Amino acid sequence: MMKLTTFTTAILLFFCCSSFGQDLETRLFWTNDSPAAIMSSNIDGTDIKEIVTTDLINPYEVIVDQNNFKIYWSDRGTKLIERANLDGTERETFITGFLNEPRGMAIDPVSEYLFWADLGSQKIFKVNLEGSDLDIIIEDGIEEPHGLQVDQVNRKLYWTDRKAAVIQRANLDGTDIETLVEFGLSNPAGIDIDLKNNRMYWTDSVRDRIQSANLDGSDITTLVSNLTTPFRIRLNKEEEKIYFTDFTATFIATANLDGSDVEILINENEGARNPAGLFFFDGLRVTSTAQTSFEKLKFFPNPTNAELIINFEDSFDVNDKNLSCFNSLGMQVFPYVIKWAGANKLALNVKNLPSGTYFLEYKSENKVFKGTFVKVE
Repeated sequence: MMKLTTFTTAILLFFCCSSFGQDLETRLFWTNDSPAAIMSSNIDGTDIKEIVTTDLINPYEVIVDQNNFKIYWSDRGTKLIERANLDGTERETFITGFLNEPRGMAIDPVSEYLFWADLGSQKIFKVNLEGSDLDIIIEDGIEEPHGLQVDQVNRKLYWTDRKAAVIQRANLDGTDIETLVEFGLSNPAGIDIDLKNNRMYWTDSVRDRIQSANLDGSDITTLVSNLTTPFRIRLNKEEEKIYFTDFTATFIATANLDGSDVEILINENEGARNPAGLFFFDGLRVTSTAQTSFEKLKFFPNPTNAELIINFEDSFDVNDKNLSCFNSLGMQVFPYVIKWAGANKLALNVKNLPSGTYFLEYKSENKVFKGTFVKVE
């Protein structure tokens, strides 16, 4: 692996919990290629908004940092990765200077690293969300990496390779590359994973279909066929729905996880103009509050299989009644035991929680602290 010292930015389509006004709500984000824009709507396709419309050329991926409420996007025309608030304000360049053709992106909320695929340089990179510790993690054995997804529980990175026509995965540091699917693909593009059902889902923009398989690549099933150019795919796991974009047919559509009941959600006239990417972030796990600031919870070890220590740097009376825990479906969970661990510290015994990603929120008088942890067996 080669260590780098500079950094840059990118875009696509994404489902997200966003803050418009003071309320936090579940939102769908996507990118339009022509005219170039970043868009947002409710997940039923209503309340369509233009989020970013200036200084874009070919925005591609858009994703959301669920810990810090930021959108990130890649633009293969400007050769940038940028970020902004969920409403498009406070826009800034995140990565610049050496990007060739940035495509898919994914964020690991546990380590707070951004991963992206550069199709032009044939590499996969990572950088922390502060913009430092940029690294090439994969540069051998790949040809045109396209879509990315992080397995937060098993600490894996999944990606599609358009030219090699394969689906692969590796550890988050780029080691132990595995080829999962290598037959029957032409141009795999978007990918998402469902850990609960041990499945992955992807689009093939040449064979014009959506397929699914077990996470080890077995039991390949075609779910939706006879599309035009399906690009990105995201799962709404709570409602057991697939959302996907069709770039050439210019629509965003939804279907059941088995591929049935395909329905166009947003068409060209409604605001899907050559849409590219897609993502879902569940707003149920983020509460709407009047507090003036959000700060990150600091805890260790993460991932954990038993105990999680929360460390509050501020000096105030820590009250366990102010702590809430949500699973990846946005449902509040309670099977943990809280105990004191010293000044400004709480210890959570999470041994009885199922494996998965969890979201903690602690409310003090004038602040909300948020963080993400992973429970492993």
